[in-house]
Amino acid sequence: MTYPDLCRPEPPLELGALFDERIAALRRELAVDGEGLSVAILDTGLTTRDSDLASRVRAQVNFTRDNYGKRDDAGDGDGHGSGVASLIAGALQGVAPRAGLVPIKVLANSGGGSFDTVELALGWVLNNHAKHDIAVVCIALSSATSETSDEGYRDDGIRARIGTLRQRDIPVVVTSGHARLAHQREGLAYPAILRECINVGTLSSPGRVAPASQRLSEAHNAPRQSDIFAMGGVATISGVVLLLQSYFRRHSGKLPPIALVEWCLRASATMIVDGDASVPHPHAYRALDAQAALLAMHGRMRDIALANGEADLGPPTIPPAPSDPRPS
Repeated sequence: MTYPDLCRPEPPLELGALFDERIAALRRELAVDGEGLSVAILDTGLTTRDSDLASRVRAQVNFTRDNYGKRDDAGDGDGHGSGVASLIAGALQGVAPRAGLVPIKVLANSGGGSFDTVELALGWVLNNHAKHDIAVVCIALSSATSETSDEGYRDDGIRARIGTLRQRDIPVVVTSGHARLAHQREGLAYPAILRECINVGTLSSPGRVAPASQRLSEAHNAPRQSDIFAMGGVATISGVVLLLQSYFRRHSGKLPPIALVEWCLRASATMIVDGDASVPHPHAYRALDAQAALLAMHGRMRDIALANGEADLGPPTIPPAPSDPRPS
């Protein structure tokens, strides 16, 4: 399989006010923080200067020549992978602050890399996910292409590995790409175009799609569309998926079907209209509502408990919205 060229990832965005005290309070009430589950992050590695993150590294793998080519040294000399890890599971701003980390260095400190290396990394995850409790794979890199169908990737090695992980209820969360301004049309980058993954676009502010973020609306009737948008992009969605999995596993003892995770994300999402002035015909997309996604999972688990004659989980106490600090 000949892969497209790999494009250097864009810098991770801050979460801003998205994960305010309401999310933290709901996370406490539902007793979910990612503990017991790990995320594999295919990126530039992870710096060990952050003692909080370093203490939760379950394993690390290096597929580059950096760090003297040591296979077990995924040290990050670039910072991108460390930024993604901090947004997913950092103690201060992370979505799932108790989750384990498995940094897999597929990009050199210079930003260079190839999809052949990504394929090797996904193969490693397939062989080692049970040992390290890997429940989510986060891929914050892409090609610079813009595509509307995955039909040309039927015999693709990366697609096969993502599909096998999906069968094992381990979602692969992939950035939708950030070459929108270069192409001036709708389409998703590779591997986000693959239907087996969860593709994620980036919001530059609540309710506004980042101009460079690639997207593909349902209006195109293409075989593949944008799944979800979020502040913080793939890092945010990977963290929320860990919380959804944590809650399901606490009540069932196993990971939820990916279809249920996708339903929680999509059914609870807020519909937004693309506000990019360069788009002549704006389309609607789904933007993450993390609180609503967690409540959707709680509601589904409550229904399952009642159907099985088990105790009613009851409605959670929804934390009130914080007061607006802006002057009137």
